[in-house]
Amino acid sequence: MRTLLALALFATYVLAGACSGYSTERLTDFPSARTVAVMPFENTGFRRDLELRLSQAVASELRARTSLAPATATSADLLVTGSMAAGETPIVLDENGAVVQRRLDGWLDVKIIERASGRIVRQGRLQALEEVRPGVAGESVDGSGSDEWVRRLAERVVQALERPL
Repeated sequence: MRTLLALALFATYVLAGACSGYSTERLTDFPSARTVAVMPFENTGFRRDLELRLSQAVASELRARTSLAPATATSADLLVTGSMAAGETPIVLDENGAVVQRRLDGWLDVKIIERASGRIVRQGRLQALEEVRPGVAGESVDGSGSDEWVRRLAERVVQALERPL
């Protein structure tokens, strides 16, 4: 009996961990919202194309994790807009001064706006960082590091719809 109970608790723990970061919470602050448009984010940093990837990732997360349908900026109930910047910093050097590990970090100032009234219903700064070891297991700042950074910020935008920032 104890073994069965321990197995059940372990299975519950594993299943809960698999769903980490995801929520079934209703968007109670937006009961009439059915559609959303993700506007292209403004990039105030020097790393190009991250704003496009981030806008696409947010739209994908919204489709995957909410009941909100995608719409155009002129017809959506909610608009997601903002500006972002990202930079990279060497954090570990080898004995010859070559970079062994880099950190990609940055922020997104995001606003969620009720389109009909123009009222800002959520706003705040979301941050993410990702550390990569270029050349190790296919890692790169432009590839795996920026992909993970974009994914983390996109998740946080959707979480901002579920609860205040």
